[in-house]
Amino acid sequence: MDRQFCKSCVDLEGTLRKLAKSDLFQATLIKEFGSSMAQTMRSMMLDGKFSGDSGDELHDFLLDAIVNDSKTSWSGLINSSDEDWPINVQEYFGVFYVWAMEYDNVGYFLNKEDALSFVFSEGWNVREA
Repeated sequence: MDRQFCKSCVDLEGTLRKLAKSDLFQATLIKEFGSSMAQTMRSMMLDGKFSGDSGDELHDFLLDAIVNDSKTSWSGLINSSDEDWPINVQEYFGVFYVWAMEYDNVGYFLNKEDALSFVFSEGWNVREA
């Protein structure tokens, strides 16, 4: 992740402490991994670092879950000369990312305001849908 490109973004490890504080996310971990492993993962998350086999499992789980289980928090359109392209701010237990067709993920945001600021500061001609 290029921090110069997105100053308010964090990488996946940067989301760990926020997710560790979510009771709903902790319930998701317990359901997915069982109580003992979820407790181990929560301790690691509070430290803010992936470590060991449980860190590898959590890393892979989060990469998939954030994309597949996130909810649309905001929707817009990027206006172009030919057609409009969808752009969304997605949320997963208080972690946000910007999804836009034909664009790569730039990182994660710890609040919706930062994600929206990124959307409107990139020079795209964006409007809310």
